[in-house]
Amino acid sequence: MRAFMSVIIGFLVAALATPQDQWTGESGTMQAKAILENCLSEANSRPSSRQLCVSQPFETCENEHGTSQRQMNDCATFSRLAWEHRRALAAKRLISAQQSNIIFPSPSRHIVMLIASEQAWDAWNVPDCEMQAALSQGGTYHRHDLDICLSNHAAHRAIELEALSETWGKIFNLEGS
Repeated sequence: MRAFMSVIIGFLVAALATPQDQWTGESGTMQAKAILENCLSEANSRPSSRQLCVSQPFETCENEHGTSQRQMNDCATFSRLAWEHRRALAAKRLISAQQSNIIFPSPSRHIVMLIASEQAWDAWNVPDCEMQAALSQGGTYHRHDLDICLSNHAAHRAIELEALSETWGKIFNLEGS
């Protein structure tokens, strides 16, 4: 019995001494968001370099979390969630547009067009990625394939909306300006 307890205690000590993987559950999503924020902050001086950040959350996660299929699937999901969050914030900021002064028109027409554009984008996004990931349907790679496509789509849309936000910010009052 003593030997058995010693083995159990040894496993517990080893488990506690092993650094925890930061790429699990909600902490994985938070890690991806932080990496994305850092990359985009560094790219702010040259807006064209924002495109280099598209795959940064996934690549960093893969390097730190691992390359088993499950780990790559997790990393693709974390990247997708980080970019989808960024896209949602950019859209919310644009929808917050308020008239800045009498000289410029009300942003209401622009907001209506933005909402229609976002709805059309949403209607296109998932079916396009399902088509792109169709060859992996039914396999363990499918989740990775689908989430990488959705992440890339959300990344490019977020970058577009953030650029639009810079333009609108010169004309309208935006939340957070």
